[in-house]
Amino acid sequence: MLALGQAFLFDFAARYLNLPGKKVLASGVFDVLHPEHIRYLEEAKKAGGPNSRLVVVLARDKTAFRMKGEAPVFNERARLRVIRSLEVVDAAMLGPSSIDLKEGIRKTILKVDPDVIAFGYDQHRNSVVSRVKEVLRELGRKDIALVRVRRFAYDDLSRSSIVKSLIARRFSRPKRRTSHRRHR
Repeated sequence: MLALGQAFLFDFAARYLNLPGKKVLASGVFDVLHPEHIRYLEEAKKAGGPNSRLVVVLARDKTAFRMKGEAPVFNERARLRVIRSLEVVDAAMLGPSSIDLKEGIRKTILKVDPDVIAFGYDQHRNSVVSRVKEVLRELGRKDIALVRVRRFAYDDLSRSSIVKSLIARRFSRPKRRTSHRRHR
């Protein structure tokens, strides 16, 4: 019997590696999923052209903490389940648990073997883009296109702004009075 990781890789390879169209790699934490995330994934897939397949690599909890300085609201398994349920996503997996960002990027590129890597408008933090470019140079992969998906017209929809807004609403509302039933 194959281990869970091996079974996933076998299934992934059988279903996605030899199909027509380009493979697009998108990655992120995707904590507190919101419309900006959905648009990022839709635009990333479009960047691959007709018949493209979108493979999403989700940051592990420890990686998310290192990148953002705080733990995700939802754990990695919950976030993966949500991402996998999206119609635009063809395959989704957890990223490697490497301590070193560059090594994690290398493992991901070698595993997915994308034709296109799509970055969100905010993925300049922690020099992710520069590290991806460095790994691609080291691997001699000039054939992989890099695209940046622009920000959309939504208000500030970052995870932290959504959480802050929810907390503010929760603690700023006056308490409701309990109503008594009216008798007819």
